[in-house]
Amino acid sequence: MPFARSWLGLVAASVIACLAAPSSAQEPSETDFEDQWVTGNLVFLAYHEVGHLLLDQVMKVDQQGNRLAAEQSADDIATWLISPDPEEEIESSEAVAAIGGWLVQADNGGDTPHPPDADLYPDAVTRAARIACLLLGSDESQPNAFAALEPIASLSFDLSDCRTAYEALDRSMEGVFGDADEIADNPVARVRVQYDAPSPVLADAHDFLVESRILDELGEDLVDYIGLPVDVLLRGASCGRDSPGFVYNPARREIVACYEEVDWFLFGDAAAGQAGAERETAAADGLGSRPRRIPPRQKPPSRPPR
Repeated sequence: MPFARSWLGLVAASVIACLAAPSSAQEPSETDFEDQWVTGNLVFLAYHEVGHLLLDQVMKVDQQGNRLAAEQSADDIATWLISPDPEEEIESSEAVAAIGGWLVQADNGGDTPHPPDADLYPDAVTRAARIACLLLGSDESQPNAFAALEPIASLSFDLSDCRTAYEALDRSMEGVFGDADEIADNPVARVRVQYDAPSPVLADAHDFLVESRILDELGEDLVDYIGLPVDVLLRGASCGRDSPGFVYNPARREIVACYEEVDWFLFGDAAAGQAGAERETAAADGLGSRPRRIPPRQKPPSRPPR
């Protein structure tokens, strides 16, 4: 079902229209808008895996014991880490881009077989709605800076619960992070960044990931901003045709940004994801960001008419 004609697509497009209005007289090009949308979704997936990293190495949570709760917690941590303050520019928010990304995935998945590991994850609509609800709950001002997200949040949640949900998350995260004022003076994270050579069919995905500096900037955030005692390799690699999106591997202490996922967001092309082994070593035994099988995606959403 085409993005622009589906009910979920229309809701997502309405959010983008409300929140993506430029803050200056200079209109970004359609290419810039699409790149921003792709990058925002990939940043959210990367921080979702940071959520798994923190649950593993800092909070010492057994994530395999309750994967559904672990995946929701990883989404919540990602939302808390990258959500914009109400006074900041919302149009460039990675969290808002991720809301649209989950809705597109929900829409595309309507006619596909039930993925074998789908029950390990919240459904895509719930994931979009929870991000929206937490953003709404993060702002106490009137009018709420994220009011345009209310139709999304209400798909799965009572809007009156959003403030309580955000406050509970905020208390939990403040308990983990504590006083972070001296992080820059005393870095404790050990972070490396590596990009594996891609196959020819994934070369564009590799190049986009490198040029966007998503992993490099994530590494800087882990050291200078998050500042917790973690040890991790941030790695761009192929994950095979059963790519789980991005993945955190506790045993190897690495977050893998799968080239297949980057390719999917860029082109919606299943061909790249079908090349290679059923599951590459990079994706084995890890905590992925989504179920392993998704259909081809429609072209990235165009900037809505104004």
